[in-house]
Amino acid sequence: MDACAFASAFKVERTWTSATRGGGGSQTATGQRPDVDMVHLQTAMNAERFAAFNALLARAEALADAAALFTDAAGAPAAHRRKFLDDNLAVPFLSRYLNRSPYPVDASDERVDYAIDALAAAIEATEHHYVEVRPLLNVVLTADEISLGNDVRLRRVDDEQVVDWLNERGIGSYLTEDMALHVFAALERRYTLPKGTRQELPPVNTLAIFPGLIGLLADAECRAPMIEHCCIDPDQGLVSRSGGGLPPVYGQRGKLNPEDGPRLQKCAARVTERGKTVPIALALARWQDGTNRTRPEDQLLDYWIALEALFASDGRGELRFRCSLRIAAYLGKTADERVALYKEMRDSYDVRSALVHGEAPKGNVTALAARTRDCLRRSLIRILDEDTLSAPTKSEEDLLRR
Repeated sequence: MDACAFASAFKVERTWTSATRGGGGSQTATGQRPDVDMVHLQTAMNAERFAAFNALLARAEALADAAALFTDAAGAPAAHRRKFLDDNLAVPFLSRYLNRSPYPVDASDERVDYAIDALAAAIEATEHHYVEVRPLLNVVLTADEISLGNDVRLRRVDDEQVVDWLNERGIGSYLTEDMALHVFAALERRYTLPKGTRQELPPVNTLAIFPGLIGLLADAECRAPMIEHCCIDPDQGLVSRSGGGLPPVYGQRGKLNPEDGPRLQKCAARVTERGKTVPIALALARWQDGTNRTRPEDQLLDYWIALEALFASDGRGELRFRCSLRIAAYLGKTADERVALYKEMRDSYDVRSALVHGEAPKGNVTALAARTRDCLRRSLIRILDEDTLSAPTKSEEDLLRR
């Protein structure tokens, strides 16, 4: 399903599917977006010949507390003053406030005033305000944003954000090719630090749990391919970007509603609370690992690592029998459903064992992986949702006592 079809299916208003980038010193966002002008991202300019830079430099030298801009790290006057100013003033400020405009570059007094105000704010600030953003694949929101508490929210990603990602240099290491076109939602966290503090100090894993939980509730293969930290006040733009291995673009898609926000918060808290008795963090991590894979064989192995953690953490004997029986007892609502689940999980475990031992699996691996995924999802949701936890390892005893 391409981005347009996805947008139509989920009633998301994105009517374009591509962005064509030009060569040389500029990149262009066009494709099917006639309303977007060419965006020049020239960051290395000849400052001697750029009148706007000289005007900005003169204004900057007059700012209070501006001395730090014109000295090196030790406080001594910069040896190569022009290069130093290019690195410390021209690139971070001119490129952000003067260059990102339709051709020809806007070097008006108004734009220079905008840049100098931003520079003054950066010099005078005693604390910096940051935002951490994790774009999400395969999830759409039915509202503009969903609060997750503590300055964390889910929000829709607008077209301008997508265009910025598509035209950002080096973004291909994190959002490969047209991956950004398939991002309709993002996780966002805002935080504040004293000036001069490294932005990585707050735990960057604060949001790490949410893609897996979102995938559970939305029944989607929710993936977060990268993490961005930006300084938004004073506005200094991108601070850092990181990511792991590139996940696949396509996968099972789902949606979240505003009422899912409190449920996600509750589930996140219970992963920690109930992790003392059930290895739910490991199971959730393996759920997410399976989400990030493309081959059903690999997915099946991840799902079974998670299921064994949940249903067989009390011993290593007779895993096939105990896991299949306990999963059936834990999820089945009727006798017939429990019998069917037992047989399906037994067959699935047989395929898992064949794969582990290098044997040819018997049965439809894709279908069994999908069915095993469903059982893992339902198990995790029950563990996180129910007010009084029923231990998965005691499910057959609970069944006998009914």
